[in-house]
Amino acid sequence: MQEKKLEKPEAFINQTKNPIRVKILDPKEKMGFRWTMVKVNEVIELPETHARAYGLKSVVEKPQPKATPKKKEKKPANLENPKKAYHKRLLKVKGIGEKTARDIEQAFQTEQHLEYAVNKGSRLPIRDDLEKEIVKAFKKNGKNVK
Repeated sequence: MQEKKLEKPEAFINQTKNPIRVKILDPKEKMGFRWTMVKVNEVIELPETHARAYGLKSVVEKPQPKATPKKKEKKPANLENPKKAYHKRLLKVKGIGEKTARDIEQAFQTEQHLEYAVNKGSRLPIRDDLEKEIVKAFKKNGKNVK
């Protein structure tokens, strides 16, 4: 069985409005402890955790650590991976599924490449009906501009 380390007794003062009945370790007593009364503004030596439990205040003022405000972490505006965002935007176009989206991503590596090709007016290497939908979705001066 591990022995508990006893804290060193420190001086504490009763600053409450009433006297307090405190339990003190005393090896001379039959039970191993005794009760004592601590009057208002009376000083007694007790271990810190024991004294705090009774609401006693320390006589010796310990320096308080200075509270420093924590710095907020700056997060980038767009936390999502650009490739995933590009993939999601392709999937929102009517008629494009996972497979077609991957094929388009292979032909146009980034969203900017696809927008450039659409705005330039070049033919896209996909079906005509899908090409019209992509042009609607990715044309800069069109209605669906990001």
